[in-house]
Amino acid sequence: MQHIVVCAYGLLLAVAVGREQWLLVPPILLFPLVILRPIECSLGLFAALVPFDTMATLSRSPGGPGTGITWYLGAGAGVALIVAGLVGNRFVWPQKGAAYWAALIAWGTVTAAWAADSRTALERVPTAFALLLLYLAAVSVRISRRELLGIAVLTVAGGSVAAAYTAILYHHGVSWAGGRASLVAQGHLTDPNVLAASQLLPFSLTLSGLFNARSSHQRVLHLVAFGLITYGLLLEMSRGALIAAGVSALVLIWRYRPPLRVLGWLSPVAILAITVPSTFYARMETGLSSRASGRFDIWSTAFPMLRDWWYRGAGFDNFAVVYVKHAGNATFFGGYQNQAHELFLSVAVELGVIGLFLLLAAIGSQLRSASEFMSVRGQRSFPIAIACEAACWGMLVMSLSLDTLWLKSFWLSWILLAVAVRTCRNEQFVALS
Repeated sequence: MQHIVVCAYGLLLAVAVGREQWLLVPPILLFPLVILRPIECSLGLFAALVPFDTMATLSRSPGGPGTGITWYLGAGAGVALIVAGLVGNRFVWPQKGAAYWAALIAWGTVTAAWAADSRTALERVPTAFALLLLYLAAVSVRISRRELLGIAVLTVAGGSVAAAYTAILYHHGVSWAGGRASLVAQGHLTDPNVLAASQLLPFSLTLSGLFNARSSHQRVLHLVAFGLITYGLLLEMSRGALIAAGVSALVLIWRYRPPLRVLGWLSPVAILAITVPSTFYARMETGLSSRASGRFDIWSTAFPMLRDWWYRGAGFDNFAVVYVKHAGNATFFGGYQNQAHELFLSVAVELGVIGLFLLLAAIGSQLRSASEFMSVRGQRSFPIAIACEAACWGMLVMSLSLDTLWLKSFWLSWILLAVAVRTCRNEQFVALS
């Protein structure tokens, strides 16, 4: 039986190499390790590849369902978590926030019955349920501190590699419109705002690790990763992401209250601001004059749109469909096909007041649970939980300038926050018993 398994594994690897599906080769090579360490490898690999979500595709059909490696890794992570829960008797009852997230997706599916464009709404349902199932699988399985640490390490590694590759591409002349750094592969170019949003969790994890480091070599490792990710954020020139990263840093400083000598370790990172191109400062200066790249004009149509859809919702992904009717109400006309570029407005229009309530309830439940956990004396010794809390606050700020609901980085932040809080509570319970 072992020989059959080895032959099948070799055949799968040979097929991937023969068809030049190079992005499939690393996951196949790591498959044996996934068997030995199913939770940290499956969920960790998913987290590591989240920044590469747009470019890590297996075909040239952009937007096609199931074409991204992260889609398969997310599905694999969900299956691995369920199997680990069954085999190890590790299932636990999820926290209250899970019920709100599930109700949000369920309500969004119901709105497809009367959506402005039912076909568009229904096309989003598979992705919505895939993300929800991954969330439910992760928060319903008992995960140890060691496993969570492995997931965090892979998250930071993925963010650091993405940031370094972004910088290399940028300095070789590959950039987004307006001279902004981005990731590109196989003809797929990642929106710098989406890429920057995916860096908020690694950013918080590295900064939290830097504040909590107990040796010089740990500080150096965290500082290198922090510098790479910060430089990537600067080159991506996402104003919303830079503000969000600043909020995450403030949350961490407030939680840790580090001494000045620890903050002094961040001083070399300030040098990075000198190396950024002049287009960075020009973009920062035009934030208001460009009306937030047209977002102010989109938001100015909010009241007419909400008046029509606040009580039932227009359906998943139907903001642009509804916007066509109200585009003329904008202070400055910027076209008919526009997205909300804001999470809460998008949800309010697409899912109505019920959807907005469920979203706020889910977010509030998780942040309240984390805050109660952090207030317990001694819990600052669990830096991953603090980092995830800071990343979630940063993601909320990012959501004011980007519709983040369907970003894997958005769901990953809330998944790891729930998992981290539960893991430390479990360890505390075991210690007391």
